[in-house]
Amino acid sequence: SFMTDPYWLGVVVENILKNAVRHGKSPVVIRWTFTASQSLTIAVSDAGPGLEVDYKKARQFGYKKSASPCLGLGLDICEAVLQKLGGTLAYSARPTTFTI
Repeated sequence: SFMTDPYWLGVVVENILKNAVRHGKSPVVIRWTFTASQSLTIAVSDAGPGLEVDYKKARQFGYKKSASPCLGLGLDICEAVLQKLGGTLAYSARPTTFTI
């Protein structure tokens, strides 16, 4: 069976969705699947141009777009939470997709 902390998984999904709405382009799509090995995959995609820097830099603590009012904590916090939950966060471009 699949087990996780629904609160913290929700925090991560909410943050990724907010980033897609704030920094991406419509439509924003969320998909989830369970694999035969009982693991959960959640993918959030948007039609935006993708990250303006490489993913490694974008996930660094405090990184943000210069005009963004955000603190630049989102991806760093998401990765830390997912690590504690036993998961990962991956990025791919075209379409911009973050996969949990």
